[in-house]
Formats: sequence, structure tokens, C-alpha cells
Amino acid sequence: MTTIPESPRVDDLFFGAAIDTYLANPRFLQRDWLAADVEQRLNDPGCRFLLLTAEPGAGKSAFLAQLARDHPSWPRYFIRRDQVAPLGPPGARSLLLHVGLQLATCYPQLFATDRLELTIRQRLGTLGQDASAIGVEVQRLIGSPFRRVALKIIQEVERAA
Repeated sequence: MTTIPESPRVDDLFFGAAIDTYLANPRFLQRDWLAADVEQRLNDPGCRFLLLTAEPGAGKSAFLAQLARDHPSWPRYFIRRDQVAPLGPPGARSLLLHVGLQLATCYPQLFATDRLELTIRQRLGTLGQDASAIGVEVQRLIGSPFRRVALKIIQEVERAA
């Protein structure tokens, strides 16, 4: 089993505060029988998706908090804890980014570890009094959020007026 490093950033990424709120509630009811059923179904190679449905207030989110605690390396995404306060921006982009970052944290070997590096070298002789030199102007840099990006600018001016 993969363990998650302890830090506030990782805790937030994995919705630790929300999970703790559910599990610390005195009315929390642990459903080990349901967890065993879910795990058995997920271990079936023919099962690609599992849909958990119940009436509002039945404890679906609390049960998922239980699963998240029992399986710290499983990706998780809580849209909201109740019907009023969102935990994060809902939407496909936020979901995919959170899950991708969780996977990169738990399974870094699945992601490219080499850095994307952009180096700009600029050599100038004399720079006049009203002149300026721009090393680089980047309008937009698109890359994977799961790779480190390094931007290195080396600018040499022999003489500036």
C-alpha cells in the first residue's frame, strides 16, 4: 500500500479536512460490509465503473470518506460537503487536475521526471541610454502540470549608457 506524505498541501490535495469532518462526526456509521462489497466489485476485471446511489442524507459522502481513509492512495474528489458550501470549484477541469496531481503524488514513477527547460542567452555590446533589452517575452507557455518547468535567461551587456 502506498502512503501519502504528511503536509498541509498534500492534505488539501487529498481533501483531508473534509474527510476528517465526516469521520469525526459522532453520527458517523462505519459500513465495513459495504466497503467489502465495493472492494470485491472493484477487484472484478469486468467492472470498470461503480455507481453508488442513495437518498439525500443517507451517508454516501461519509461512506466515501471512509473509503478514502482506508485507501489513502486512491484518488478522490469531493465537490461539496453539504448542499451549501463547495469544497472546490466543480467542473471537469478541477476534477481531472486534482486526480492527476493525486496520481503524480502517489505514483510518481508513472510521470516523466525530466524537466522541461527553456534557456535564452543574449549577448549585447553597448546598450544606449534610451535603449532596452528584453531577454524573452512569453505570451503563453503550455505544458503538463505534472512536469517541472525551468525558464533560464542569461543576459550579458558589455556596456550600458
